Amino acid sequence: STAPGGASAGTDQGAVEFFPTLTQPYVVGPGANTTNLANQAFDAVDEGIDNTASPPARFNNTPYPGFQGDVRVALADINGDGTKDIITGPGQGGGANIIVRNGIDPSQTLRNFFAYDPNFTGGVFVAAGDINGDGVPDIITGTGPGSANVRVFNGADTTLNQGQTFFPVPIVDLNPFGFFGGGVRVASGDINGDGRADVIVAAGPGGGAHVKVFSGATVQAQPNDNSLIGGTLGSFFPYGTFPGGVYVASGDVNGDGVADVITGPGPGGGPNVLAFTNTTTTPIVNFFAYGALFNGGVRVASVDFDGDKFDDIITGAGPTGGQHVRIISSLVLTTFGTPTDLATFFPYDASFTGGVFVAGSKVSLTGGSPLRLAEGISPSSEPVSPITNADLTAITEAAIARFEAAGASETDLARLETTSIQVADLGSDLLGLTLGNSILIDADAAGIGFFVDVTPGDDLEFQTATGYALAPEARDRVDLLTVVLHEFAHVLGLPDLDSSEDPQNLMADRITPGLRRFVREEDLNALDTAFQPHSLENILD
Repeated sequence: STAPGGASAGTDQGAVEFFPTLTQPYVVGPGANTTNLANQAFDAVDEGIDNTASPPARFNNTPYPGFQGDVRVALADINGDGTKDIITGPGQGGGANIIVRNGIDPSQTLRNFFAYDPNFTGGVFVAAGDINGDGVPDIITGTGPGSANVRVFNGADTTLNQGQTFFPVPIVDLNPFGFFGGGVRVASGDINGDGRADVIVAAGPGGGAHVKVFSGATVQAQPNDNSLIGGTLGSFFPYGTFPGGVYVASGDVNGDGVADVITGPGPGGGPNVLAFTNTTTTPIVNFFAYGALFNGGVRVASVDFDGDKFDDIITGAGPTGGQHVRIISSLVLTTFGTPTDLATFFPYDASFTGGVFVAGSKVSLTGGSPLRLAEGISPSSEPVSPITNADLTAITEAAIARFEAAGASETDLARLETTSIQVADLGSDLLGLTLGNSILIDADAAGIGFFVDVTPGDDLEFQTATGYALAPEARDRVDLLTVVLHEFAHVLGLPDLDSSEDPQNLMADRITPGLRRFVREEDLNALDTAFQPHSLENILD
């Protein structure tokens, strides 16, 4: 989600533009502006790779009419209806009024309260996470300049909707940096892997580049450093002594099932985005989100944009950087170290330079997960010849022909024909990976080697009933045609299936050497109900 820093062309300021499904949402909120810009909520299913135009907003809303400062944003399902709701806090110059709007109907206010004294005008940062373990995300706030106080409010408390005269008692009241008054940014995620969301805090300007993580399991009883998590991230300085402060977020960047800490520098630093696990001080992600000379600060968030079970990194440029939003593949970052855009756009008018705040949903999508080698298979002891992009040409043509023979629509066939497919070193046990309309195929099939069928239009080398290899040259190799077919099916929207339940199914998530899988008519029929990751038409039907 982004907070506006300017109105999109052709959009009425403050107008609500609403679609009923926010499957994999992210939101942007504007930086300081003079036009009372609206928040905009987007859905990952609407965007494709390298989208340089502003995507269609699911809706716009203006939580603080007339206020021209920043709007900070977060996402969480506060009312338990399965859809992420939008949490906002005003920036400097505003009060401390926290508003939560219904993610299905943004005209409905779910929560409306003051987190701090209404005379405090330093602004409020917001986040959400289930700190008290009751199954409902709690609302986390951090003050802007003038203080550095963090509070957590019970998300299940429906009395938090009594408006500006209501000042609730927080379940956590924490001063993580003592008497420091430069403000504190907040995030949440299960960093120590204990099943409870933790409270992540980062010092604002003047506080060094200090980040702390407080255990959600103990911070209510001990709102002090006694509740810092163990490991490398309990208290650390991602940018050393840099005085401009830090923006923080969390997300499972490396796909290991445990949330990682994502950081962006505040104003005055370069646009160096980092991500850390709780086991090492060496960042697992390290890249420049914008030009090396940009020093307006980088706001960060995460969203599993492409459904590969890696939380991708969202960046929003700070002031003077326009309002450039990028969504960058974490799988590619952690594998190659190269920032690859899944989406890149400017949500507001090009003249707006106030920057944007971003938030995302970390709920995994179906579809798009990597195809992996079956467990327990060791790499070949003999040298394996890697495939080249030239090897893919005939295989790709044969794969599209098989989808056509199975009854794929002209629209689906056109999508496959325009899909980019290339060889890469994916590492680990990965065989293939779909990123929007791009496919990466591992060069050496995770060390096993590929069987490259020279006659991919027939199946003479395999049993037609079971798919098991007959030809000796195919028995100990991964069938390249099967991997391409599997990834093409992801492009069309089919999700992975558990290989232990149906190992012959095209969409089984792991594969053994010496097996060919086939496209069936019933697979394509499933497209009518499967989630199609980049089809707005599918969402609106």
